[in-house]
Formats: sequence, structure tokens, C-alpha cells
Amino acid sequence: MPYLGDYIGNLLSEITDARVQADIEAVRVAELYASHPLLKYMAVPHFRLPTVTLDVPIAIKEIEEVGKDPAPASAVILRHVRKNFDQVVSSRLKHAGIKLSDMQVKNLNREVSRKFADFKQPSEVPLSMTHIADELVFTTAKVLREPSLEEYEEQEDKSKLERIEKLESELKTGLYMEFSKFLKAPNRLNVAISTAELREVGSGDVLTNIHLSITEDAFEWTMIESDGKPRNRLVPE
Repeated sequence: MPYLGDYIGNLLSEITDARVQADIEAVRVAELYASHPLLKYMAVPHFRLPTVTLDVPIAIKEIEEVGKDPAPASAVILRHVRKNFDQVVSSRLKHAGIKLSDMQVKNLNREVSRKFADFKQPSEVPLSMTHIADELVFTTAKVLREPSLEEYEEQEDKSKLERIEKLESELKTGLYMEFSKFLKAPNRLNVAISTAELREVGSGDVLTNIHLSITEDAFEWTMIESDGKPRNRLVPE
């Protein structure tokens, strides 16, 4: 029995394939026009699919729970998150060439521990992994920007501030990737879609009708200069 998401995805895939076949046929017709003594002076027909409307009847059979994973703010998950956070921060600091003073290490541990204590508090709105990552990145960057005892006697190191800004961006990306493993997979909907299955369901009152309006969009290949080298990139048309 298919999932609703897979079914809709396959419908979109089939429409995309139809669009591909139309382009292939347009190329064939263009070659035909080019080889004809009269047609080569005429516009080549090219059909597009600006909007496709589908009315899809389905019957929802059951909601399948993927897992009984604990909530993001549970003690079990937060212990793993804290361990992974420490590893990511240590790795990113080393890569950025930033060495923390003893005072900064102490302050960072204190502030991060305080954040994790806040995460454990009951909340009306469930905490997301992205929110946890953003809060930890903000806290880390704040501590890193605090001058150490040695820096009070020296001028502000602009290169260090630039490294901290770069680290902040890289740390956020790294935490998003690392914390994604703790995301709970969404529940899936098992649906009946075939004519025979829908006929067995009986009354139309138990059927769900999905109205899909699919609008065509397109990408195109373009070449850009990056680090002195040409690179191909797929961008919106």
C-alpha cells in the first residue's frame, strides 16, 4: 500500500517526464524544419505546460508511526546533543585556528550548560533542533567575542574577529548537519489509490479528494567563475 507522499511524488515525476518528452519532440521538429526549404523560415512550435490540474480521489487507510523517538528536548536526546556539540565546536575551532583562553573555556562551558538547563524546562512550544543549534551558536560566538585578559592590553585583532564570523557560519552549518540525525521522522499516511480499492471502500463520503494545481517552472545551466575556475551551476530560469 503506497504512502500519500510517494503517490503524489510519482504523479509529479510522470508530469515532468511528459514535459521532457515534449522537449525531445520539439528538438526533432526543429531539425525537421531546418532541413525543409520552406519550413526553415517558419517559427518552430514549442508547447509548454503552464498549469496542470489534477483531482485525485484517495482513501486514507491508516497513519503509520515511524518511531517512538523521544522529543527533541528530552534528557536522552539532549545528552547526545551536548556531546556532539562539544565535538563539533572543538573541531571547528581547530580548523579556524582559534585558541580559547582558560577563562573563555570556562565561560563557554558555563553558558552552554546554562542553555541546556533551559532546554530541559517544560515549554508550551516544542523545541526544534534548528532552534537549539541557533541558540548554541549565538552563545558560542558571544563568548568568543569577549576579550581575554591578554587582549585587554593589545589592540583588537580584526583578523580574529573575521575568523569568528566565519566560524559562526560554519558552526551553524555543522550543527545543523550533526543534529539532523536526532530529528524524528514524520508519520506516514497509507492510502488506497487504485480504482478497485476505491470501489471496495464504498461510499464516496469516506473518500478524500485532493485538488492539485501544478505550475511549470524550469532550471537552466549557466557557467560562473569560482576561485578562478569555470563551474557549471543549475539556476532558476
